[in-house]
Amino acid sequence: MKEDLDDKLDDKGSQQKVDYDPTKIDVKSMQIKDLPFSVFNFLKKLISIDDEVSPKKTISAIISEIDFRGSSIWILICSIVVASIGLNNNSNAVIIGAMLISPLMGPIRGIGLSLATNNFKILIRSLINFGVMVGVSLLASYIFFLITPLKAETSELLAKN
Repeated sequence: MKEDLDDKLDDKGSQQKVDYDPTKIDVKSMQIKDLPFSVFNFLKKLISIDDEVSPKKTISAIISEIDFRGSSIWILICSIVVASIGLNNNSNAVIIGAMLISPLMGPIRGIGLSLATNNFKILIRSLINFGVMVGVSLLASYIFFLITPLKAETSELLAKN
């Protein structure tokens, strides 16, 4: 503390005069007028995804997820089994979790893309794949409830009918 005071003293031992008051802010009126615009630009740059998104890459990613084969079938069957267990246990959280792992969004996004871009070929392909997925889902749930030892009808099962 004493060193700070010594720094402000000149060579004669008297204290130097400060040229400005650090407690006052020197803001020009033009800066205040531009403040809302500056805040808006800052927020616009903060939430903008223009630099990160390519329409061509997005469309090709959606089209590649439409087809239903290989691991997608097994992921769908597992998600249906998880949802069926959630129905048996009267658990909404498990049913929602099964929805999150289900690959049904590929054809659904394909349907949306085809309707947005007016592409009939993608629409037909998406609808066929969606129909196959629904069929596999119904078959998997039928087989699960056929072999499961729990036969009691819970309120969840009754509500879903």
